[in-house]
Amino acid sequence: MILGALIRSVAYALELGLYGLIVLLVLEWLVHHLPGPGLNPVRRALFKASYPLLWLGDHYVPLSLGTLDLRGLLVALGLWAVAKGFLPWLIWAGFVWNG
Repeated sequence: MILGALIRSVAYALELGLYGLIVLLVLEWLVHHLPGPGLNPVRRALFKASYPLLWLGDHYVPLSLGTLDLRGLLVALGLWAVAKGFLPWLIWAGFVWNG
């Protein structure tokens, strides 16, 4: 009984974390392409927060079309696929574990 609830709780926490990372990556990509020097502190903070994920994207899916860099969006798409494809099964397994 307790193990099923623990599995579900971990899955829900992972889902929340993945959606937070997706929002961070998309926001970083959007702010990066907005003009103006007034957003430089925001750009810098978002880049520092999302750098590990951007590094993964740079090494595994280095896709850019001219000056348009798509690595952050592709990593966000991959995280979204994990959140929509794997985590519901983990939540379901938590319910099944209870019986």
